Amino acid sequence: MTEPCEKSLEDRYADVMQIFVKPLSGKFTMVPGEDKKAYFDMLCKQLSGFDEDTLERASTKIAREVCGRRWPDYAVAIAACKAVMGLRPVLKRQERERFGLPPDAVMRILMADGRDVALQACTGDWISALFDFVKAKHRFPSDREIEGLIVGAQALAVRLKEQRLEAVKVLFGESASAEQSLPDRHPVQVMINAFAKRRMDLCDAVYLEVYGCNVATLAADDGGQAYATA
Repeated sequence: MTEPCEKSLEDRYADVMQIFVKPLSGKFTMVPGEDKKAYFDMLCKQLSGFDEDTLERASTKIAREVCGRRWPDYAVAIAACKAVMGLRPVLKRQERERFGLPPDAVMRILMADGRDVALQACTGDWISALFDFVKAKHRFPSDREIEGLIVGAQALAVRLKEQRLEAVKVLFGESASAEQSLPDRHPVQVMINAFAKRRMDLCDAVYLEVYGCNVATLAADDGGQAYATA
């Protein structure tokens, strides 16, 4: 552990809850044993000697590596802290959120904490927003945050339609119809295709986890009745 600091025991416990526990609260929902308060009291006691950077890196390490919905045993949490001690200084929050969790860790969180929501996000075309939230925040969003993700995805779809229509009018004249196609290499069409491909790739990843097959295979098995996300 790190050398004793001047913080009070109460402040060190608060650091554990804010820096180590809070980022993981969307990933884990059950504690070892039956008494949540006793678990977190002991967790704070066990981790109170580690500094803030170590707690933050350990929390990220556990988010990446520990599967399931149960909070890790004390020994696992302590081992994570010891494993990251002495590493380079923790990234600033903006940088950490820019790099975020690796895709497999994001998918573990989605499957553990919100499989049904992830499926809804695929059918509702906001799976990219959901994936990016978990990647950046290292946790599953709250109901209110989910509402914000849906609104944001809808706003993006509107902006893309407006940009596409503007590009069509520039190319074919003001009287051009929104139904006219842009050339595949047109910058706006390239951007739209990129968004659509990423969305479909993420939907395929979710469906492989849930059903063991991708969207197209499931649609074929359902006689074409499955949703289309493109």
